[in-house]
Amino acid sequence: MLVESSAIILPTDFLKTKLFIESIMDQSVMGQDALQLGVVQYGSQPQLVFPLSYDSSEMREKIEAMRELGGGTETGKALRYVSQLFDEGRLGVPKVLIVVSEGRSQDEVADAADMLGHKGVIIYSIGIGSANSKQMARLVHGITDNYFFLRNFTELKSVSGKIMAGICHVN
Repeated sequence: MLVESSAIILPTDFLKTKLFIESIMDQSVMGQDALQLGVVQYGSQPQLVFPLSYDSSEMREKIEAMRELGGGTETGKALRYVSQLFDEGRLGVPKVLIVVSEGRSQDEVADAADMLGHKGVIIYSIGIGSANSKQMARLVHGITDNYFFLRNFTELKSVSGKIMAGICHVN
């Protein structure tokens, strides 16, 4: 999962993002041979919160410890960083990325999204509030069911079930 934590994100909204991550975990069967989750947050620079894992208690501790990074919104740079992490994934297992952003990326996202697409990564894109809807829609490579545009962070809880339903049907 890739979540924005730039200066534009209010502390109360960042808390809602953290709760969203936990809701995805709560709706999942986590395990070595089941769902594994990794989290990267970004502003001007990406920062690994934790790599692919299935240890729910450790993940919850790291999510709780997350703090806003501040800075600008460089979604393209963050996508390129995350792309490298997918090289370490399990063979034969679908690769899925959920991107949550409120900002307008200050760098280009198309090439980075294409790089992930060439690796077979399925992207779910969640644009919130002032996010650049064209940039966020571009991430999903035309799969409109994988793109959500929300008015505010409170609406995040309304999409977790839809995303998990889509992930569960990925072959």
